[in-house]
Amino acid sequence: RREKIYDWGPMTFSEYLLLKYDIKQEADETWKSFEESTALVSQHYPEIEGWFDEYTHIGGFPFSLEYSFQDSVDAIFSVIKQSIVKDAATILKMSAQKMMAMEKLLYLIATSQPGEMSINSLARNLTISKVYVDEIIKAMEQMKLLRVLKPDASGAKLVRGEPKILFSHPNLRVAICDQLGTKPPIGSIREEIVLFGLEQRGYKVYTMKGYKKNPDYIIKRNTIST
Repeated sequence: RREKIYDWGPMTFSEYLLLKYDIKQEADETWKSFEESTALVSQHYPEIEGWFDEYTHIGGFPFSLEYSFQDSVDAIFSVIKQSIVKDAATILKMSAQKMMAMEKLLYLIATSQPGEMSINSLARNLTISKVYVDEIIKAMEQMKLLRVLKPDASGAKLVRGEPKILFSHPNLRVAICDQLGTKPPIGSIREEIVLFGLEQRGYKVYTMKGYKKNPDYIIKRNTIST
């Protein structure tokens, strides 16, 4: 028997609108103009702000197409827990101790502002070594739970630079915060949805450190020269 695994990832906002509300977005030159796109949205989609808020909370996962809001949040959290219990234990061969640290690390990141948690601060808060934290983060990046952004640098600067750690999609942050009974940081949700959108469009995103008044990110088209 043969099988082929496809990594679809979370739904985009366009896919969510199509599958949930039967609204098809057509990309054209209008969307390149802020004034024209704003006018179009306000004229034809007065409910789009609510839909987008709904999408950032639950719309990346197919549960949102049929489940209630809270049931969708609970289902997404269940996926996270299963990933830790099954993927980390069976595929990544992680010990029970590391799986416990993984869960605590997710709670720390979920309730933090963008860039607030570094490898050093996570190790300090969890009272475990930086090597341990680095191994866990790499595992969760492989599991598609986290997005790890490295500095736009090379050589020693790249190796020494602290990565920025966010969730691969804001729905994951929302589900974890809901279980903790706290509101997710809105700034983190905004950054995660932008980074997800850029990734879907073929861009590579890096952090930029060491400059005065530097931007948060450097965005590059994901192309390979031959």
